[in-house]
Amino acid sequence: MISITNQLRERLQELKAIIQKISLRLQNVPEGTLDIYTVDNKTRYRWRHRNPENKKMIRTYLDKSHQELIQALAQKSYDEKVLNIALKQARVIESFLRGFELEALEQLYANLSQERRALIEADVVDKETFIANWERVTYKPDEQNPITTEFFTMRNEHVRSKSEKIIADTLLQRNLPYRYEPPTIIIPGKKPWRPDFVVLNRQTCKQMIWEHLGMMDDTDYCLKNLRKIKKYQQAGFFQGDNILFTFEATDMPLSTIDINLIIDKYFDNPDDEKQPSVIGSLEWN
Repeated sequence: MISITNQLRERLQELKAIIQKISLRLQNVPEGTLDIYTVDNKTRYRWRHRNPENKKMIRTYLDKSHQELIQALAQKSYDEKVLNIALKQARVIESFLRGFELEALEQLYANLSQERRALIEADVVDKETFIANWERVTYKPDEQNPITTEFFTMRNEHVRSKSEKIIADTLLQRNLPYRYEPPTIIIPGKKPWRPDFVVLNRQTCKQMIWEHLGMMDDTDYCLKNLRKIKKYQQAGFFQGDNILFTFEATDMPLSTIDINLIIDKYFDNPDDEKQPSVIGSLEWN
């Protein structure tokens, strides 16, 4: 996710490139302006410019033989308007970026003493505090659907499959906070679901569900999970936005290469900028 400040910086660079390009082009243009009007359903052109000797305004009618001049004057008029708008937008963005402190709200809490923090419920906290609080959350395992496998993660979590162990261990090795099968409100007013993982992006503090579907060559399992994906979509969860699905079948197993590619794409992008700790629609039971 790209923050508004990053978007503004990108826009500012685009504007500066436009300003430079247009300014150079306007260095070699004809003097004066072009009038375009219609007479007897025919387009006419008139060049308004000053006499270089007495500075009086001259109106010269142009025909098709002056096409190059006509185009140059039209382009000049357009370029001057573009330059004017680009300069105004650039000034506004530069002024905003100078005065806007992206992390002012977050740092307000971070700069308080421990004693004062203990007395306050902060609406917005700095990224490090948010991550620490997120990692301290505890919840009970799914007692209605106990795990019967013998797979344990490096954090000694009991998981349902070898692939889930690989995902969990890779997330841990990549220093990504995650929760395994946390009770999560997907449909407001309904019982919480237990997605395989919820992963926290350290760069943006955005949470993303990660569901691994590991028996896609089993027809019944496949149909069941297609219905599940549809329910996720109806609840506002879409692949690559706030949820990730990985798949495997007997002859097409999940690999650490696959997992690392996904992490590189969605969780470890160095271009991501710090974001306020405002989290999406995920709720915890």
